[in-house]
Amino acid sequence: MPERLTDARDTTCADADDLLHGIFDARLEILRREAAAEKQISEIREQLALDTTKARQYVELAEAKLSAFVHAHRDNFQKPRMRTTPWGKYGLRTSTRLIIEDAEALIEYAKDNGYPDLIKTVDTIIKDAVTRRIAAGQDVPGASIERGEASEYKLDTAALEAEL
Repeated sequence: MPERLTDARDTTCADADDLLHGIFDARLEILRREAAAEKQISEIREQLALDTTKARQYVELAEAKLSAFVHAHRDNFQKPRMRTTPWGKYGLRTSTRLIIEDAEALIEYAKDNGYPDLIKTVDTIIKDAVTRRIAAGQDVPGASIERGEASEYKLDTAALEAEL
Protein backbone atom coordinates (compact mmCIF):
# COMPACT_ATOMS: atom_id res chain seq x y z
CA MET A 1 0.00 0.00 0.00
CA PRO A 2 1.33 3.45 -0.80
CA GLU A 3 2.13 5.82 2.01
CA ARG A 4 -0.18 8.71 2.68
CA LEU A 5 1.11 11.85 1.03
CA THR A 6 1.30 14.94 3.17
CA ASP A 7 1.85 17.46 0.39
CA ALA A 8 0.38 16.71 -3.02
CA ARG A 9 2.46 19.46 -4.62
CA ASP A 10 5.54 17.25 -4.39
CA THR A 11 3.75 14.36 -6.10
CA THR A 12 4.70 13.35 -9.63
CA CYS A 13 2.64 11.52 -12.23
CA ALA A 14 4.67 8.40 -11.41
CA ASP A 15 3.68 8.80 -7.73
CA ALA A 16 0.05 9.19 -8.75
CA ASP A 17 0.35 6.09 -10.96
CA ASP A 18 1.69 4.20 -7.94
CA LEU A 19 -1.26 5.42 -5.87
CA LEU A 20 -3.75 4.14 -8.45
CA HIS A 21 -1.85 0.84 -8.64
CA GLY A 22 -2.07 0.58 -4.84
CA ILE A 23 -5.80 1.29 -4.95
CA PHE A 24 -6.18 -1.39 -7.64
CA ASP A 25 -4.27 -3.98 -5.58
CA ALA A 26 -6.17 -3.14 -2.39
CA ARG A 27 -9.54 -3.27 -4.16
CA LEU A 28 -8.51 -6.63 -5.67
CA GLU A 29 -7.68 -7.99 -2.21
CA ILE A 30 -11.04 -6.78 -0.89
CA LEU A 31 -12.92 -8.39 -3.78
CA ARG A 32 -11.09 -11.69 -3.37
CA ARG A 33 -11.78 -11.80 0.37
CA GLU A 34 -15.43 -10.86 -0.14
CA ALA A 35 -15.82 -13.59 -2.78
CA ALA A 36 -14.24 -16.17 -0.48
CA ALA A 37 -16.47 -15.09 2.40
CA GLU A 38 -19.60 -15.24 0.23
CA LYS A 39 -18.63 -18.74 -0.89
CA GLN A 40 -18.18 -19.87 2.72
CA ILE A 41 -21.50 -18.29 3.72
CA SER A 42 -23.24 -20.01 0.81
CA GLU A 43 -21.74 -23.38 1.75
CA ILE A 44 -22.73 -22.94 5.39
CA ARG A 45 -26.30 -22.03 4.39
CA GLU A 46 -26.53 -25.04 2.10
CA GLN A 47 -25.31 -27.33 4.88
CA LEU A 48 -27.70 -25.72 7.37
CA ALA A 49 -30.62 -26.33 5.00
CA LEU A 50 -29.61 -29.98 4.67
CA ASP A 51 -29.06 -30.43 8.40
CA THR A 52 -32.41 -28.90 9.34
CA THR A 53 -34.64 -30.37 6.61
CA LYS A 54 -36.40 -32.85 8.91
CA ALA A 55 -36.89 -30.26 11.64
CA ARG A 56 -38.32 -27.74 9.15
CA GLN A 57 -40.69 -30.36 7.73
CA TYR A 58 -41.83 -31.26 11.23
CA VAL A 59 -42.46 -27.61 12.15
CA GLU A 60 -44.48 -27.03 8.97
CA LEU A 61 -46.64 -30.10 9.58
CA ALA A 62 -47.03 -29.43 13.32
CA GLU A 63 -48.01 -25.79 12.71
CA ALA A 64 -50.70 -26.89 10.26
CA LYS A 65 -52.01 -29.50 12.73
CA LEU A 66 -52.01 -27.05 15.64
CA SER A 67 -53.86 -24.44 13.60
CA ALA A 68 -56.40 -27.05 12.45
CA PHE A 69 -56.92 -28.13 16.08
CA VAL A 70 -57.52 -24.56 17.27
CA HIS A 71 -60.00 -23.83 14.46
CA ALA A 72 -61.79 -27.15 15.00
CA HIS A 73 -62.18 -26.41 18.73
CA ARG A 74 -62.97 -22.69 18.73
CA ASP A 75 -65.24 -23.08 21.75
CA ASN A 76 -62.20 -24.03 23.88
CA PHE A 77 -60.57 -20.69 23.07
CA GLN A 78 -63.18 -18.10 23.97
CA LYS A 79 -62.07 -17.27 27.53
CA PRO A 80 -59.14 -17.44 27.80
CA ARG A 81 -58.34 -17.00 24.11
CA MET A 82 -54.91 -18.60 24.50
CA ARG A 83 -53.79 -21.78 26.24
CA THR A 84 -50.47 -21.29 28.04
CA THR A 85 -47.95 -24.11 28.34
CA PRO A 86 -44.33 -24.27 29.54
CA TRP A 87 -43.25 -24.02 25.85
CA GLY A 88 -45.41 -21.09 24.80
CA LYS A 89 -49.06 -20.50 24.08
CA TYR A 90 -51.59 -21.20 21.34
CA GLY A 91 -55.15 -20.27 20.62
CA LEU A 92 -57.15 -17.57 18.86
CA ARG A 93 -56.41 -13.93 18.45
CA THR A 94 -58.44 -11.25 16.76
CA SER A 95 -56.85 -10.07 13.55
CA THR A 96 -57.79 -7.15 11.39
CA ARG A 97 -56.43 -6.41 7.95
CA LEU A 98 -57.30 -3.42 5.81
CA ILE A 99 -57.85 -4.19 2.16
CA ILE A 100 -57.58 -1.25 -0.26
CA GLU A 101 -59.60 -2.27 -3.28
CA ASP A 102 -59.41 1.05 -5.18
CA ALA A 103 -56.70 3.45 -4.01
CA GLU A 104 -57.70 6.21 -6.43
CA ALA A 105 -61.33 6.15 -5.25
CA LEU A 106 -60.19 6.27 -1.63
CA ILE A 107 -57.89 9.24 -2.26
CA GLU A 108 -60.65 11.10 -4.12
CA TYR A 109 -63.08 10.39 -1.27
CA ALA A 110 -60.62 11.73 1.31
CA LYS A 111 -59.99 14.92 -0.69
CA ASP A 112 -63.66 15.54 -1.51
CA ASN A 113 -64.86 15.02 2.05
CA GLY A 114 -62.11 16.85 3.94
CA TYR A 115 -60.35 13.86 5.50
CA PRO A 116 -56.64 14.75 5.18
CA ASP A 117 -55.79 12.20 7.89
CA LEU A 118 -56.58 9.37 5.44
CA ILE A 119 -53.87 10.29 2.94
CA LYS A 120 -50.36 11.71 2.90
CA THR A 121 -48.99 14.02 0.26
CA VAL A 122 -45.21 14.22 0.01
CA ASP A 123 -43.49 17.17 -1.66
CA THR A 124 -40.19 16.33 -3.30
CA ILE A 125 -37.78 18.47 -5.25
CA ILE A 126 -37.23 17.50 -8.86
CA LYS A 127 -33.57 18.35 -9.22
CA ASP A 128 -33.44 18.08 -13.03
CA ALA A 129 -36.27 20.61 -13.39
CA VAL A 130 -34.63 23.01 -10.91
CA THR A 131 -31.30 22.70 -12.75
CA ARG A 132 -32.98 23.42 -16.12
CA ARG A 133 -34.70 26.55 -14.79
CA ILE A 134 -31.52 27.92 -13.23
CA ALA A 135 -29.53 27.11 -16.38
CA ALA A 136 -32.20 28.98 -18.39
CA GLY A 137 -31.54 32.09 -16.28
CA GLN A 138 -34.50 31.91 -13.92
CA ASP A 139 -33.93 32.85 -10.27
CA VAL A 140 -34.96 29.90 -8.09
CA PRO A 141 -34.87 30.83 -4.38
CA GLY A 142 -33.15 28.24 -2.22
CA ALA A 143 -31.16 26.67 -5.05
CA SER A 144 -28.06 27.41 -7.06
CA ILE A 145 -25.71 25.60 -9.38
CA GLU A 146 -22.14 25.14 -8.20
CA ARG A 147 -19.55 24.53 -10.85
CA GLY A 148 -16.02 23.34 -10.24
CA GLU A 149 -13.70 20.45 -10.73
CA ALA A 150 -13.41 17.28 -8.74
CA SER A 151 -10.67 14.71 -8.87
CA GLU A 152 -11.75 11.30 -10.01
CA TYR A 153 -10.39 7.87 -10.72
CA LYS A 154 -11.91 4.79 -12.24
CA LEU A 155 -10.45 1.34 -11.95
CA ASP A 156 -10.41 -0.92 -14.99
CA THR A 157 -13.07 -3.41 -13.95
CA ALA A 158 -12.07 -5.81 -16.73
CA ALA A 159 -8.54 -5.88 -15.34
CA LEU A 160 -9.87 -6.43 -11.81
CA GLU A 161 -12.08 -9.30 -12.96
CA ALA A 162 -9.19 -10.81 -14.91
CA GLU A 163 -7.12 -10.88 -11.71
CA LEU A 164 -9.85 -12.62 -9.74
